[in-house]
This record gives sequence, C-alpha cells and structure tokens, in this order.
Amino acid sequence: MLSFARAVGLGAIFCLFYDVLRAIRKCFKNSAMIIFFEDVIFSLIVAFSTFLFLLSVTNGEVRGFILLGMGIGVVLSRVTVSVIWLKLLRLILNSGKAAFLWVSRGFYSGFDFLVGNTEKILQKCGKTLKKVLKKLGGLLYTNRDRKV
Repeated sequence: MLSFARAVGLGAIFCLFYDVLRAIRKCFKNSAMIIFFEDVIFSLIVAFSTFLFLLSVTNGEVRGFILLGMGIGVVLSRVTVSVIWLKLLRLILNSGKAAFLWVSRGFYSGFDFLVGNTEKILQKCGKTLKKVLKKLGGLLYTNRDRKV
C-alpha cells in the first residue's frame, strides 16, 4: 500500500511539472519544433525518474499497480490541484512578462534618447575642443600661414 501511495504521489508530481510546461506554452508563443523538444525532454525525465522509482521501490521490477498508481496520481492531480496550480503559474509568468516588457521599454526609450542625442553632444564637444585647442596652440594655426 505504501508503494502504491508513493506511486500516486509521483504521478501527481509529474502532472504538476507538466503544468509548468503548459503554463509556459500559454504565456509565450513557441514553434512546433520547440514544443516537440520540450515534450521529448519531459518524457526522458519522466522515464528516468520512473526507472529510479521502480529501482528503489520494487527492486527494478515493473509492477502493474505502480503504473496504475502513477496514472491515478496524474488524473487526481489534473482534476484537483492542477487547476489552481496552472492559474497561479500563468499569473506569475504573465506578471514577469509584463514587468520585463515594462523595464525593457524604459531601457530602450532611454537608450534611444541617448543615441539620438549622442551626435549632438559629440558635435558640441568637438567644437569646444577645437576652440580650446585654438587658444592653447595658437602657434599651430599661425604656422600654416607662414611661408617656409
């Protein structure tokens, strides 16, 4: 019974981890290729975790009640906790996305202001530097008029 309960818990954990992928997919638009690789990686992680679980609980023997327990855990989690978990994850991801967009807009508008005014600032610095050099190095400009 304890192994069956652990299998139900493991199935519920797998469901909650997959909900993280679902929330990311709903908040960000991904291509079919990226979704395919996400699913492959998730399947490999689940397969490896299941293998380790079977090694620790049943000494590596595949038992039907363990697989049934994991399936029941997925279904129970999807019906109960998953609904709230998915909404919470989407709220967090959408808030993070909105905050990132707000910060990036502020950064880019400040960057545009800096880039737009950089040319004017450099021209003023060049004119000021030219005036200072004329005053300090008067001989340089007078030597030009002199015939050698």
